[in-house]
Amino acid sequence: MFKFKTIPATALIALGIASSVSAKNLPTSYEVIDLGALPVVETDPKQSSGFALNDSGDLVGTSRGEFSYTVEVNGVETIQRANVFNAVRFFEDNINPQNIIPESQKPIIEAALRGAFASSVSSDGVVVGYRSVAQTVKTYSQNSEGACVEGSQEVLLSKAFYDNGNFNEIQPFERDGEALDEMIVEYRQTRALDIANSQIVGEANVIIEKNECNGFSADSLRGMKFDILNESASFIEPLDETHNRTALTGINSSGTFVGHSGIFNNRDNFYIVAQAFISNDTQALTPITGLVEDSRDTLWDINESGIYAVGSSNSQAFYYDISTETAHAIGFLDDRFKFSQALSVNDHGLVVGISQQTSTPLSFSPFIYDIDYENEVPVDLNTLIDCDSGWNLSEAREINNQGWIIGSGTVSVEQIDGTLEGEIRAFLLKPRAAEANQSCETTEAVETGGSINGIGLLFLTIFVVYRRYPNYS
Repeated sequence: MFKFKTIPATALIALGIASSVSAKNLPTSYEVIDLGALPVVETDPKQSSGFALNDSGDLVGTSRGEFSYTVEVNGVETIQRANVFNAVRFFEDNINPQNIIPESQKPIIEAALRGAFASSVSSDGVVVGYRSVAQTVKTYSQNSEGACVEGSQEVLLSKAFYDNGNFNEIQPFERDGEALDEMIVEYRQTRALDIANSQIVGEANVIIEKNECNGFSADSLRGMKFDILNESASFIEPLDETHNRTALTGINSSGTFVGHSGIFNNRDNFYIVAQAFISNDTQALTPITGLVEDSRDTLWDINESGIYAVGSSNSQAFYYDISTETAHAIGFLDDRFKFSQALSVNDHGLVVGISQQTSTPLSFSPFIYDIDYENEVPVDLNTLIDCDSGWNLSEAREINNQGWIIGSGTVSVEQIDGTLEGEIRAFLLKPRAAEANQSCETTEAVETGGSINGIGLLFLTIFVVYRRYPNYS
């Protein structure tokens, strides 16, 4: 039986919570580093997006790049090329990202077009993410005479992966032709969102219904926790019987994780109802209250010290003080647009996320917020970089304990004909002591400006539980 568990503040402190520092931690300014992108086919623009980093400076994300495949036409094989998104490692001093998926694991073109994404990297450099693969599954159905028959079908499935020096995937588990057993969880698809101490959190498509021949009929998204060492998975049931989706989105090295449960509208890609939780036990969750009672709350990250978790409450960025069990509003960059999301928090109380800036076209800017500074407001990161840098930052995904920030934006890139055009690129921000040059008379946005389109729009619209690229609900 699934149960709720209330964790008192003293017990949470025992999980590794300490008191926060009382100093203003916001850097004076940042250096912007272009993390580059993979080569692409012909004249298509390069694109990349940064999703995660650790305290050692390992950087991961995705990059659009060339994919070669063979097709047969009239008995003749020809090589075709397309641009697809690849899970990559970035390097601070090199604009050439490294593809994480081994060549021997190369998918078919139909799967490759759905992309591969590196969503997190652990303190010891283990990368996790997910990609689409083609897999043959067994089918069971009734024929015209009412008899059950076995068949097979090739389908595209999402698979979580982890790379700890060897590339591994979390394989689906399905009891072919057998009835569902409430004591045994069967699942077809998985996605990894975060990792700490060999513990992966994410989500899985858990099978909830089989047909009269015990063949797959329906599934539902459930939060997943996977132990690499034991190769075992556990799953999160909904907090309420009306909820249809759960997710685990962040975890720290003490094993404390965050996530949410709710009613998800698949057609509009939106949580109608959402309740966030914190726990270190998949069978005993601690629901939290957001900025108001019965608000729509999601949590995306918890810091390593276990002091704070961050997310969104009724479409406003907020942080949750675990020791006092209280939620605090972060606010918006522009009060005309009541939408912001907090995506990451470090052990110094610095929070990064995004906030809406315009509606037509829809655009966002990244913010940084200092929890420990009295009367703090979110600060647009674009105001903390040189105005003549050529960059327009769009989203900040994660901040580490050195204050480094990874994200994506548009940068002016000289084309073959000598003109400048905006390309969407992953960036790394590093704190510096000097003031940012904000003396430019005008700041002209590059072609794609601060708006999230192309690769940015892709990550704003896929998968509400993906810690590094959530649906902003």
